[in-house]
Amino acid sequence: MEEISEEEFSYDLFWDDFARKTLHPSWYEDMKRELSLQHFRELIVEGYDRYTIEGYRKINGEYHYISCNVYFGGKKNWAILALQDTHEQKKREEESRSALKEAYELAQNANKAKSDFLSKMSHDIRTPLNAVIGMTELARLHMDDKERLLYDLEQIGVSSQLLLSLVNEVLDMSKIESGKFELNNSDFNLHELLEEVICLMRTQAEEKKQIFHVSMDELKHERVIGDRARLSQIFLNIMSNACKYTPEGGEIFISVSELSSGNSRLGRYRFVFRDTGIGMSEEYLQHIFEPFSRANDSRISKISGTGLGMGITKNLVQMMGGEIRVESRIGEGSCFTVILELRLQEEKAEEVPELRIQDVDCRGIHILLAEDNELNREIAASLLEVTGACVETAENGKEALEMFRASQPGYYQIIFMDIQMPVMNGYEAVEAIRRLERADASEVVIVAMTANAFAEDVIKSLQAGMNEHLAKPIQPGRMAEVLAKRVLHKM
Repeated sequence: MEEISEEEFSYDLFWDDFARKTLHPSWYEDMKRELSLQHFRELIVEGYDRYTIEGYRKINGEYHYISCNVYFGGKKNWAILALQDTHEQKKREEESRSALKEAYELAQNANKAKSDFLSKMSHDIRTPLNAVIGMTELARLHMDDKERLLYDLEQIGVSSQLLLSLVNEVLDMSKIESGKFELNNSDFNLHELLEEVICLMRTQAEEKKQIFHVSMDELKHERVIGDRARLSQIFLNIMSNACKYTPEGGEIFISVSELSSGNSRLGRYRFVFRDTGIGMSEEYLQHIFEPFSRANDSRISKISGTGLGMGITKNLVQMMGGEIRVESRIGEGSCFTVILELRLQEEKAEEVPELRIQDVDCRGIHILLAEDNELNREIAASLLEVTGACVETAENGKEALEMFRASQPGYYQIIFMDIQMPVMNGYEAVEAIRRLERADASEVVIVAMTANAFAEDVIKSLQAGMNEHLAKPIQPGRMAEVLAKRVLHKM
């Protein structure tokens, strides 16, 4: 502080000498007007005891945010001006406001993305569902026309698989984001897997007269260990997009090569998928792997999709310890490159031919089927009856328990038990059966049939006392494997 005598002090000189040199130029005139003696007199007349104004003042060569408080005292014939450096406080407030604004915008974007997603899902789910309903009705009308009936049934099957894939994508992303997703490793032949995926996609490509070019360099190591189903999902997601977004008559190039891994127990592979499709903008490429994202492009507005496929694909690749890259230009197509390391098999796995439900002989076998849904019960019973088995059904767990309790020991060789049922669910029914004091209660084979198809669901079924787990929709081949493994013999 520097004391200045009353005779030497001039408020106008203060502004010209001190304030002009220290206050930010853009604030000077406003501050001078707000802190003028005339304004003070007006404030005093209006009854103010205190007045505050904020601005920027130069401190040590840097402008700081300041607060100037004016206090009126005595008989309102004097004023004290107190300047406070509030720069750090304001800085923290700005940072806090910025963080809140960013969080708000992220929340708004997330809500908008989910709303868009639900809107798209509603359309995408209804499309195959309408086809299933419509073709089912047409099938009823063509019962006497075998050729048309087969066509209708094929279309129902295609639409059902599309509907199932949509549901699976949503469930997969939910599991991945919650951290509950697990990979199930098994032995498989990489070359055969690629051939199967390419064969599946070739049919789709042929419908649009697209040409497939496959370059599969001789793989030194074809027999590997990994999650076969998820690896197929990665390839199908990429190739399906290539087919969807490549115009009729376009070309799709697939190349596979084995790189040096530097580890005798690992194989390092590069998979490249290139197309001559519509391509993507540089802006969208920054968001392609985000959940629910779809390009804002009128050319794809009629193409079904959840916006989850690429997000799932990247997550799966990363879970496998690999990397995925994408290059694209509008009008020139896209190129996806996936690099993965897979463990190598030490010994050649014995190949087991796929078993069909009609190849299993169940004559003389009594099966108890517990399923509350009438249509699902009819489908499961029909599949089991194809084997020649005697199938008896229950509509809930309690009814299944009573039927087993009332039967002679050894009457039922196997029980297929739904999990989610009214009155008594599958877990409760199985635990009650296992507690019965009869010789076959602990030995009868019980198979879980449920839409709960994740790894923890399988474990929960086994812990409840079940021997096997069948995921819905029931695959006839898998049902045949269970029958052959547990209680039956092949023809």
